[in-house]
Amino acid sequence: MEGVEHGPRGGAEVLPMARQDFEAIYEAGREETLAPGQRLIDEGDIDEAVYLILEGTFEVTKRFGQGSHRIGMLGPGQWVGEIAFIKEIPRTSRVVATKPSVVLRLGRREFESLDPMLQLALRNRFAQLAMERIEQLIREQEDVAASQQDLMDYFRAIQDSERRSYSQSGLIQRIIRSIPRLPMYAGELIAMVHDPRSDARLIAARIG
Repeated sequence: MEGVEHGPRGGAEVLPMARQDFEAIYEAGREETLAPGQRLIDEGDIDEAVYLILEGTFEVTKRFGQGSHRIGMLGPGQWVGEIAFIKEIPRTSRVVATKPSVVLRLGRREFESLDPMLQLALRNRFAQLAMERIEQLIREQEDVAASQQDLMDYFRAIQDSERRSYSQSGLIQRIIRSIPRLPMYAGELIAMVHDPRSDARLIAARIG
């Protein structure tokens, strides 16, 4: 390399970093170029590499329940993939380029070729990042779960309101009063009214 063409411009996550340290990492790694919409990391993948973003931006998403939720955006100077790299587990999120982007890929073999002191410094930084991002994932998951619970409670409230309105209608009350076999029969009818699987035809058939 005759000179570093790309570098951590304004990326707080890799600063402070001595020029010689960056050059050693750059020499050991390999540049990869991604087009908008191209995937860098997919959740669940097994890949022993960590990436330093040199140019562009990336969207980070995570599957929660039945959907996928955005948990952040990353840009130049930021590391990505450190959780799986440090903990040697499958990828925990999906990372996709949102504009033309360039990353520096550092595989485990390349990482272990670095000076031991530089390896130690990077491992400490990756461990700190991993902890911060795991805590973020936990918060995001809790927020999604709370939102889903709120939505379920809302629909249950609407459903309960509709059932109460139906069971208290004048038509139903007149039908109940006209049935001589109270209270058991009326209790059965009310139970059917409150059963979401019942409809008017089933109730009418029971009365008949």
